Amino acid sequence: MIRLQSQTITSGYDRRRCWVHARCARMPREGAPARLVLTMQYSLISSEDHVSDIFSGLYGMTSDDEGDSWSAPAPLPNLGCWPREGGIEVAIADFTPQWLPVNQRLLGMGCTVEYRDHLRVNHPLRHEVAYAFYDAECLCWSQPRMLEIPNRKVCSAGCIQWVELPDGDLLVPVTWKSDTAASHYVSVFRCRLRDDELMMLEEGPKLSLPFARGFVEPSLIEFGGQFWLTLRNDFGAYVAVSRDGLHYPKVVPWHFCNGRPLGSYNTQQHWARMGEQLFLVYTRSGFDNDHIVRHRAPLLMAEVDPMRLCLRKETEQVVVPERGAPLGNFGVSQNGPEEVLICVSEWMENAGSWNHEVWSALQKKFPHADLSTLAKSPGRCQLCELSGSDNSIYLIRASQVSSCELLQTTASTIV
Repeated sequence: MIRLQSQTITSGYDRRRCWVHARCARMPREGAPARLVLTMQYSLISSEDHVSDIFSGLYGMTSDDEGDSWSAPAPLPNLGCWPREGGIEVAIADFTPQWLPVNQRLLGMGCTVEYRDHLRVNHPLRHEVAYAFYDAECLCWSQPRMLEIPNRKVCSAGCIQWVELPDGDLLVPVTWKSDTAASHYVSVFRCRLRDDELMMLEEGPKLSLPFARGFVEPSLIEFGGQFWLTLRNDFGAYVAVSRDGLHYPKVVPWHFCNGRPLGSYNTQQHWARMGEQLFLVYTRSGFDNDHIVRHRAPLLMAEVDPMRLCLRKETEQVVVPERGAPLGNFGVSQNGPEEVLICVSEWMENAGSWNHEVWSALQKKFPHADLSTLAKSPGRCQLCELSGSDNSIYLIRASQVSSCELLQTTASTIV
């Protein structure tokens, strides 16, 4: 059984922008309490459907008392936006911090995005793997650096989980695209840290899917002497297993062990390891959530059956309830061998009447609401508010409950 302890770190927004990409990692400190380091950024909430993913520079919050109190959100000076020739402004998006116990460093990785005249530059598209280190002395992040990857103009480490090997090398799953291909590929890089530089040593074979955008936003974990890779596709979620972390002979769709498809699509999934059990955190359809774009709420978790490569449906539980806003962009980090930290913000945008499935579900769920008027709000954010969403950032501690604890809890409840 898994115990979930949820905390609301901050809430509220101005209907012009909202917090997104909230992710948290725990950094041990010698002679001092561990520090929780949270990163996030603003996303512009636009009234125009063709304007999306306009992100600010990165912001941060910290806690030195295990989350009882937090610093106020503040811009991270070294991880703001910067200019590039041709009138381009560059930001780092999809940033994820992760503690490296072998290297004793807190590393954050993401991808660059480019804007011109406050719009995303997609032609030509360019993404780079951006990374930075957290300095506990100055309470700040380093200047970002770009991973040097020959002949790759589109390569992203956004929204990922990576693995630190016993020798300190890193296995980093990335999304990339060639100049001529229509779809995206996923490969795993073996990288090495030297001082403050991350260097690519080796690349595994590319994984591809010949429809939609291919594979994007991979997450990797080591469990049971093998490496587990979960992958996002526009129409489904996929999983692959490897002995060496670089080569993945077979990619299969995620299913429950009863044979039913998972129902997660066009949304990331992440791993959670607690003791001798492996879990997947995800969103999916079929949860009375047709009124949420891409069925991106509630946030769920289920145990992986490592022998059958499926999810045990009977273990599925809600991590964060649905309150009208998508929860599909989230992060999971290890907090010791028995606990993980799950961090997510309510993204205050939903689909409008052009999405017939979502619109019909909204009409059924809120028959007396003036949906047409609410849908005129930027990003249709007021549709999210119907169920109480207010751009809250949640931090959830997930940990195993021992049989003894379970018996004690049951006994106290009976008494």
